[in-house]
Amino acid sequence: MKEKNTLWLNAAWMALLALVLLAGDGPPGSLVSTAQAQAPAAAPPPWGGMWSGRGVIRQKLMDDPIRKLTRTSEADFWFVVDADGRVHGQGFVAYSADLKAMKWKVPVPSMGTIDAEVAGSSGKVIHRFGVAGTLTDTPTRAPGPAGTPGGTRRPDHGRNHENCEMELSLHATGQGENGQPAPEVEGVIPGLTFDFKLDATVNVPAGAGGISVAPGAAPGMQVIAITAKGWSPFQGLKPKVERGPGEPLRVMAEDKGEKHYILWYAVQQSAR
Repeated sequence: MKEKNTLWLNAAWMALLALVLLAGDGPPGSLVSTAQAQAPAAAPPPWGGMWSGRGVIRQKLMDDPIRKLTRTSEADFWFVVDADGRVHGQGFVAYSADLKAMKWKVPVPSMGTIDAEVAGSSGKVIHRFGVAGTLTDTPTRAPGPAGTPGGTRRPDHGRNHENCEMELSLHATGQGENGQPAPEVEGVIPGLTFDFKLDATVNVPAGAGGISVAPGAAPGMQVIAITAKGWSPFQGLKPKVERGPGEPLRVMAEDKGEKHYILWYAVQQSAR
């Protein structure tokens, strides 16, 4: 009887070993790794993947009876948000500017500058720029008076921040003095410039600057080149992330006034 029980026990152990080998397709220790591999992976954050957007700026930098300077830009950009909320991307921006002034300081040889009537345009100039920034979840309660701290994440914010209020901050990057990528400073993209040419109607007095002008002669025309700095399509605006059932994440930032209009928006194209 004892021998029979020993045979049954040995058979049971052999059967168990066979099940382990079949389940793990390897040595007995692989059963644990197989079970771990079959465990459901954590869901990726809802903000991940590719986003794309557009931006428009229209500004009247000077608008008085003597001087009128307007500038516009249109940008198309795309970026990826990683699991930690960091943004990396690129874009293209088209600039244009127009100036018309009855009095503008114009350089004249041997005279310094004189006031002249000018008019000109930059035409449309296209440049490439980098996109960086962060996507963060924000407290649901703002800080109170006297420095009272704000609220923390809601208890039901979810494992992947489904119910958190999120904010997207983007900034344009250019090229710094050391040749490395550098973020925008006060709305200006480092290292990004374009030429602005003006036709100036210059009435130079006779003999000034070695030029002889007969009395009653028509004023001379002079072309002036001005270097303009490229501006960011984002301008420090930080919109809240919006979403609806079954809809992609999206943001829209808008700022408008009597002499300016700034708009940019972005929509999540795919999650990874």
